Amino acid sequence: MATHTIASRLSEIDWSSLQAGDEVLIPWRPEPYREKIVFAARGAPLNPIRVTGVPGPGGELPALDGLGATTDLQFTSRWVDLEHIGLVTLAPLAARPDDRPGHVVFEGIEFRNVGWGQADRSF
Repeated sequence: MATHTIASRLSEIDWSSLQAGDEVLIPWRPEPYREKIVFAARGAPLNPIRVTGVPGPGGELPALDGLGATTDLQFTSRWVDLEHIGLVTLAPLAARPDDRPGHVVFEGIEFRNVGWGQADRSF
């Protein structure tokens, strides 16, 4: 089990290398994170991978915002169109097409401006 803490960008973490029991800590900051994630790792039923928001000084949750969100090159998916479906997508990466992502828990994170087929979204 390892704990990974985001310093300034979500892409600092190699998301495909996460394993059962790992935790990613996303600290609050005044500006939301504007990056998409294609989550390709797999935890275990009783030992999931956790993506946890670390609240700000007033209890504010860190936010992932879809408006203007970009995608890092590490998230090249096997199915290119999948990347446009959401801010966080569970799917195998092109480099590891047989991997089956799953058993991941997101908690303490606010998701903003996420919508399917909405003109004001960047995906």
